[in-house]
Amino acid sequence: MIKKLALTSLSIGALLLSSQLTFAEGGFYLGAKTGNLDIDASSFDAETPLGIMAGYEFDGGFAIQLETLSSDLDVNSAGRNGDFESYALYGVYRGPSTVYFMAKAGILYEDIEVPSSFYPGSINVSDEGLSAGFGLGFRPGNHALIEFEYTIIEEDVNFIGASLAVQF
Repeated sequence: MIKKLALTSLSIGALLLSSQLTFAEGGFYLGAKTGNLDIDASSFDAETPLGIMAGYEFDGGFAIQLETLSSDLDVNSAGRNGDFESYALYGVYRGPSTVYFMAKAGILYEDIEVPSSFYPGSINVSDEGLSAGFGLGFRPGNHALIEFEYTIIEEDVNFIGASLAVQF
């Protein structure tokens, strides 16, 4: 079953990459991201975050992008695990060349759940606010983007990562 799913995914990816559409002409895209989540608190260590992004790029390099990112947290003082999740809506600009500059800004909702050392259960900390990032990207073909970014999720939370997106 897993082999069939992997083969199907690779086939769909190859089909999408061989399409005649380009990002410069605009269109819908879907991607995945990972990297390093830096939480400026000595008691939290984030494991490797994973994220999904989906958007629509208009002519001229401007796009609207939805993005989610999640990670498990190791809480040093309690010896238990917590969770980090964020959901964002960004306005994105990508330069027109093969190697390009990328900038994004938007609104973000984040939720951090940490275990309580005082009672059974956990404490949820949720926040909404502005988020911004920048990075470099590369268009290896007619239908793909590879990006490296630095994003300020919140005053004390930063994301350094890489993403791969495919347009369909």
